[in-house]
Amino acid sequence: MCSPPPDTIVHHLIRNGPMHKSLRHGARLTDPKDPNATDVNMIEARIKAGVLLAAPGNGGDSLSDNARENYSALNPDFSHMTTKNAGGRW
Repeated sequence: MCSPPPDTIVHHLIRNGPMHKSLRHGARLTDPKDPNATDVNMIEARIKAGVLLAAPGNGGDSLSDNARENYSALNPDFSHMTTKNAGGRW
């Protein structure tokens, strides 16, 4: 069995896993190796609430050397995720 190329694995993780869910809930993505992937915003406005279980982690310097080299897209930024107060009705 041959292994899929790293970009296929990253695509799968972003499209179907915790990374994708994080991005849809407001996290941003920057791939330091791709100039077109800077502060990527995939927020889904229809999502009003959510819980991230097994979130993908911090990425960047938190990744192993191998992951940083081969999966640079695994670099989420959770600082853009916010909560809204609906007029004190929470």
